[in-house]
Amino acid sequence: MKKSIFVIQLAIFTLTGCQQPEKPLYDLWNYAISRKPDLQLSAYFTAHTLKQALATDAGRRETVSLLRCNGISKVYLEVYRSGLVIPVEKLKNHVSFMDGNGFEVVGGIATVPGPGFGVQQEGPLTWFNWQNPKTQSDLRKVMEDVAPLFETFIIDDFLCTADTRMESKTARGNRSWPEYRRTLLTGLCRSVFIEPAKKKNPSLKLIKDFI
Repeated sequence: MKKSIFVIQLAIFTLTGCQQPEKPLYDLWNYAISRKPDLQLSAYFTAHTLKQALATDAGRRETVSLLRCNGISKVYLEVYRSGLVIPVEKLKNHVSFMDGNGFEVVGGIATVPGPGFGVQQEGPLTWFNWQNPKTQSDLRKVMEDVAPLFETFIIDDFLCTADTRMESKTARGNRSWPEYRRTLLTGLCRSVFIEPAKKKNPSLKLIKDFI
């Protein structure tokens, strides 16, 4: 039977605990673990959710309880989003904690600009100006820092641009916008993500998420 994986993105994570019935029909956590080859439930923690959910001992206990009672055995821990970079030492602790409690841990990143991080595009959406060197260097630094912490890492679906700043127009030259942007992002996938990450962790598996 082909394995299926479902990802639950916890954009808003309310620590309400887990209400157990007086006479549970079965242990959902151990059942989920035993059936991982067939079906595995996952939860994606955005950087802001991660910062909140695992900030205290009480929050950590509630997080583990909530995941286990829903049979979720795999977690994606986002390292950056919208200007928030999770400090490496805190991230190490989060990875160690989740791994020690039996969860499969994967890293993730949402490549969207924020205060002091990268350069936002000129256009209607809050995407990066990928032509700008600061965008490239800021993201490259994050990848170099976090690559050693994970075996698998996912790049969320914000790897896109519609920038029309003068530097992008100049770099575009006589090419069409689609041709220029395809070439730009294809090259940056290697120079910003793959090469820096592989240099620090040659065995790291990188995944690109598409919607």
